[in-house]
Amino acid sequence: MEPVGADVRVRGTSKSAVSRRFVAKTTAQLAAWRSTALEAINLVALLIDGLHIGEHCIVVAPGIDTTGAKHALGLWDGSTENVALCQSLLADLRAEGCALIGAS
Repeated sequence: MEPVGADVRVRGTSKSAVSRRFVAKTTAQLAAWRSTALEAINLVALLIDGLHIGEHCIVVAPGIDTTGAKHALGLWDGSTENVALCQSLLADLRAEGCALIGAS
């Protein structure tokens, strides 16, 4: 938190308390997101994209359903966006019940 002037009364929220709350809330949201049943989503499109952060490549797979709504289907960590990582990503999604409408 940023320092405030001497005339401003503060209630004492520490950085570590904010961090603990952030971790607790994001952990709960991540657990809820990961428990979403993928077979219940009628996907018409699947995208695969990578974001390079330092020496890591975070690959995300968003899907688009029949209404046009986007769904984050998963995140994978690798050193680069390569065939092996993408095949692993697709195998993981299929194992979790993800399927595209019209795909065989």
